[in-house]
Amino acid sequence: LFCHIDVNECSLRNGHGPCQGACHNTHGSYFCSCEDMPGTQLAADGHLCEDIDECRVDNGGCSHSCLNTLGTAYCACPEGYMLTDDWKTCEDIDECASDNGGCSHTCVNVPSSYKCTCPDGYALDQDWTTCRDVDECAESHLQTCGAVGTCINLPGSYRCLCPVGYEETTTGCDDIDECLMDPCGSGECINKMGSYTCTCHEGFTFDNQTCQDINECSEGVPCSDGLCENTVGSFICSCKPGYYLENNTYVDECTNSPCIDGTCVNEPGSYLCLCEPGFTLERNVCIDFDECLISPCINATCVNQIGSFRCECPEGYLARNNSYVDECQSNPCVNGQCVNTDGSYWCRCLEGFKALGNICLDIDECETAPCVNGECINTQGSYQCECHPGFYLEDDSYVDECQANPCANGTCVNLLGSYQCNCPPGHILVDSRICLGKFH
Repeated sequence: LFCHIDVNECSLRNGHGPCQGACHNTHGSYFCSCEDMPGTQLAADGHLCEDIDECRVDNGGCSHSCLNTLGTAYCACPEGYMLTDDWKTCEDIDECASDNGGCSHTCVNVPSSYKCTCPDGYALDQDWTTCRDVDECAESHLQTCGAVGTCINLPGSYRCLCPVGYEETTTGCDDIDECLMDPCGSGECINKMGSYTCTCHEGFTFDNQTCQDINECSEGVPCSDGLCENTVGSFICSCKPGYYLENNTYVDECTNSPCIDGTCVNEPGSYLCLCEPGFTLERNVCIDFDECLISPCINATCVNQIGSFRCECPEGYLARNNSYVDECQSNPCVNGQCVNTDGSYWCRCLEGFKALGNICLDIDECETAPCVNGECINTQGSYQCECHPGFYLEDDSYVDECQANPCANGTCVNLLGSYQCNCPPGHILVDSRICLGKFH
């Protein structure tokens, strides 16, 4: 009987036997394992331990780079990143968190890096961290402020100094259109580069950058034997008593036919509308006067007609001559002479009064400024002058209008500031200066 004794193949090489890793003796044999060499596995020969490439599976759990080594693997990060506490994940390094990244102004963190930026008007110097002021005026003066402006460099910016007539804009110095502010008043504005000029209307002159009224009264004596009153763009001559303006300088308002259904009589500075008998004036319109309102028919019915009326007698009455009422018997014309007409009447106003329908209104002679160096006081039918201190009325200073024989077929009586025509018996006064024989 033979006894077989097992040979421990693992006793060699300090317990490793023929194995690179751990040796495990068995009855009559052995086997190798790599359990004492983490990160390795048994090779195909059953003896050697070969490295396991952990990076092949899910990149070794690394977020970026996986570096395989014998028995293990390491995670690596690109420049600008660092491993977190799990030693697998790479996170960006915020370079701006430390000393502003070395930037003089603004540090901007970007993945794996950073950059320095500058505000408007600054540029990065050659060190890529320091911002230096940009001298906009040195780059191109004409492009910055144009041809007329002066460029002044400022830290981070610049200003354009513009001459008079220009304004600073984002593009430099632009011309101001002064004509938009209507500086010429009574004239036409013409804009120019940096300025403007005015083409003034007649009666105005260009002075102090606008159109100023010319005071014609201070330039010579435009009104001979009269008073000059300056107006805007012109002047007015007011004649002394006994004078009138020559060359038809008074406007003839009657040329525009202002009187409707009536006769226009031009006056200096105004006009009068005269209506035919049987009509009355209302706002420059001659309208029919209803004579029946004053009951002119005795024992009869009054029927109004255009410009007149008629009486219709009842049964038992006959119309007689002179059956019409003489309206003048009631003296209806105050400050005037009543002229009876068939079925009506009209008022011939006294000197110093003007007709308004069948009413005689006082004429305000003071509107023509007849008093030289004095104040004019209007009175009913005339006026009087009160002299300023240091002045007095000269003798015979009033004009004797009767010297011109203004009264036709009558006698002229000179009055203070006026005159009056007296007619002989059997005549009536027409138009304040003509004596005509009475008619029926």
